[in-house]
Amino acid sequence: MSNAHGQQRPRDRRSYRIAGSGERAFLANSALNDHAEDLVPGYALGALDAQETSAVDTHVRTCLACERALIDAQRTVGMLPFTVPLRVPAADNKVALFARVAHVQKAAASALPGAHTAHFRTLTLPRSTETVGATAAPDASSVELPAGTRRQVRTGWLVSALSVPLLIALVVTGFWGLQLRNELSSQDAQLAELQSEFANFASGTTSYPLSPGLDAPQAEGQIIMGANQQDGMLQIDVNSKNGPQSYELLVNHDGKLESVGEVTVNQDGQGQARIALDQPFGDYESVHIRAKSLDANADSEQFDTLVRDSAGPLGSTGSGLDVGP
Repeated sequence: MSNAHGQQRPRDRRSYRIAGSGERAFLANSALNDHAEDLVPGYALGALDAQETSAVDTHVRTCLACERALIDAQRTVGMLPFTVPLRVPAADNKVALFARVAHVQKAAASALPGAHTAHFRTLTLPRSTETVGATAAPDASSVELPAGTRRQVRTGWLVSALSVPLLIALVVTGFWGLQLRNELSSQDAQLAELQSEFANFASGTTSYPLSPGLDAPQAEGQIIMGANQQDGMLQIDVNSKNGPQSYELLVNHDGKLESVGEVTVNQDGQGQARIALDQPFGDYESVHIRAKSLDANADSEQFDTLVRDSAGPLGSTGSGLDVGP
């Protein structure tokens, strides 16, 4: 800037002091009319006094350039700690630190009420020595235990009271874990059985038709055996509306009929059941399906509902029973 004679006036310089240096800071003007670049670094470092700090705060509210300069300076100051190289503390510092921690812990332990319980013991009267021989032995219930023994007794009762619920919880948890283990084992066995059945039927099945017997000329059915010829499915339809009824599967082995399974039909006379044979299906001479009698003393010579002998043809029956296992 210049005066009326065109001479260039020197620009006002602002000064500040570092906090604690003992020099008084001053500003050329009581209020900042120009930019505050000179004070921004000191402000970011916290080296200004109250008057200078207040002046910078007031100035940056209206000066966008000084506000940006102040933000950059504060960001730079925040990164200064990361430029200092790291140093490992000396071993003596570590020893001194742990010694101080141990001293504090010892002081805290000595301040606990238990350290001064000896001063609060209940005073008791001494026993008279003149009537020792004349008096009888004191009752066990009237003998007073020392304070230390009383504390041990109370501690024992407290430990016992806390141990009982924990023991009960441990027993209950162990019993529950045992039940879960048994259930898991049962589920594993069922899964293994299902996988075995799936592999058996997925490898190929053979359908053996059944012929109607004298007891139900209108009946039809089939036996579907898996690849191993020992596990399969029995499907029958007696074409009767007589309601639910149980039927027994009999196999002829060496001239003797043996029961190997049961099947229950529904209201429409249809039913199916899984069967498991001791030997391949083709090794039996014949297969018979008979109604199961509720009377154990009834005549065992019953007519067959369905029958198949070893000379029967293989293949599907052609009925509506081909629904699969």
